[in-house]
Amino acid sequence: MGGADRLGSELDAHPGDIGAALTAWEMALRPEAERKQRLGRRVKGVYAPANPLLLWLTQLPLRLAALPAVRRYMIRRFIKG
Repeated sequence: MGGADRLGSELDAHPGDIGAALTAWEMALRPEAERKQRLGRRVKGVYAPANPLLLWLTQLPLRLAALPAVRRYMIRRFIKG
């Protein structure tokens, strides 16, 4: 939404010159987009592990929570207080 708002502001600031508005919009958003892309590359292994063992380990807490005994404990401990 912020990008759309910024584009509207740039279009207002450059009436009749869509190319200039788009250039200014991209220049304003580019640094943040590049930061987010760098962060995504650094943490991609958390969401999509390349190693099957790491994938299994990341899914382990959910698998354990699905076990009836663990689920009952979690409900008593965290939900019912």
